[in-house]
Formats: sequence, C-alpha cells, structure tokens
Amino acid sequence: MDSKKIIIFLLLVLFMAACRDGEDDLSHNGYFYNTTNDTVFCFIEGKDKNPDFYYDLKIPPETKKMVISSSIYTTIENLKLFNNREGIDSVMFYTKNDTVIWHAPFKKLPDSIHSFYNENSWDVRCGGKKHKYVTAVFTITEADFK
Repeated sequence: MDSKKIIIFLLLVLFMAACRDGEDDLSHNGYFYNTTNDTVFCFIEGKDKNPDFYYDLKIPPETKKMVISSSIYTTIENLKLFNNREGIDSVMFYTKNDTVIWHAPFKKLPDSIHSFYNENSWDVRCGGKKHKYVTAVFTITEADFK
C-alpha cells in the first residue's frame, strides 16, 4: 500500500513538473552597446512621477552593458510604460567631450534617424522556447555625438 502511494505521489510530481509554464527560460534583458572610441556615460532621472528614480551607467568602448534584467527594457511598449511610470522625459549620453540628449515620447521614425526614442533604433529580438527570451539593444555610435 505504501509503495502505491509513493508511485502515485511521484507520478503526480512528474505530471506537475511537465505541465508547468517553463518560466525558467523566461528572460528579458536590455542593453546599451557602445561602439564609440570613448567611455560613454548614460544618465537618466525620473521627474514628476518618480523624482527618486536615478540611473547613471558607465559603458566602456566596444562594450555591451546590461541595463536591466526584467520585463522593463525588452519591447518598445515596455520602454514606453517604463518612461511614463518613472516620469522620464529625456535620456542623456555623454563622454568627456560630448553630450547627446534625446527627448520623449517614443515615436516610430525612419531607420535613418537614430534616437533613443525612435522605435526603429532598438534591436528587439525574441528567442528560446515559445519566444520567451527577449533582448533589446540600443547602440550608441560616434555619429550620435556629432
């Protein structure tokens, strides 16, 4: 009788493990990629809605730096929501000599216009099982500082 209970319990555990949603492969990563020859700093701060939000990031040359690992920096819609929730209306990238500031809101502009707030400037990719792995990359270039 005890062995039947153990077998039923093990089968139940295996069944539950097989039916779970597979959240282990669910991952959202956002990156800034610096293709310039200088170290680039990114400065973001919240305004009216969240004045306590502050973000300062150092990105060495030819480096891809993770900004966040969650569901925030993964799709354009989530970027829009994040900016609205934190009250962010501009993002500043700077080097020791140059500064570029991009202003909200997000827009769908031609690929030829490179901007933090241009939906087409972000490389958003899905992968993994059922496309649950998402990465979003914004590339900072020398041309951004000219």
